[in-house]
Parts: sequence; structure tokens; C-alpha cells
Amino acid sequence: MPCAVFRKGELIGSKNLKRSVSGLNIEISSASFDSFDKQIKDAVKFLKENKREIKLILAEGLDGTPELDFAVNKSDAFTLSYCFPANLVALVGSMGLGIRISQYPMKEK
Repeated sequence: MPCAVFRKGELIGSKNLKRSVSGLNIEISSASFDSFDKQIKDAVKFLKENKREIKLILAEGLDGTPELDFAVNKSDAFTLSYCFPANLVALVGSMGLGIRISQYPMKEK
């Protein structure tokens, strides 16, 4: 079930910018931003269980590039490194999906 649906031409927030494509977001993992390994496991499970349906949707033709977006905490570290295992990369590639990492500011404790 989509957790967000957006349509081409809609305003983005209060910035008077319009969306250039339509789309939706589906949460495939409830793992926290600090649980990258769990997000990976959940993504692999979701893709395997829903491969047929995802391919049918993608066969309809889309504006933009469909992708998996992994949310992680933003860090001030000099180097950040995230490794995607081969089984995830193979699944994503076979479906024509991209991969994105989105960093979000860490919450104050």
C-alpha cells in the first residue's frame, strides 16, 4: 500500500515548485535510519515476494526512474561507506530499478 502518492503538476510544499513526474512511495522496511543492514534484508525480501507485480507495474512505462531509496542518518564523519550486497544489486538491476541513499539530519538526543 502506498504511503505517499504524488502527481505531475502538483505543488511541492510551499515553494511554488511543481512536480515534474507522478509517482508513489511504498515503505518496504520499518527499520530505523541506523539499521542499514535490516533495510537491506527487508528490501531483498520485498523484491523477491513482489517481483512479478513490480515488473507488471514497470512494464506500463513510467516518467522518471523508479528506485529504492535507503534512508540513513546524516553524519559529520569524514568518510561514509554503504555496501549493497550482490543479491540486492542483481534483483534491482533485473527489474530496472535504481538505488538511492538519502541522508537525513540526526535527531538531537
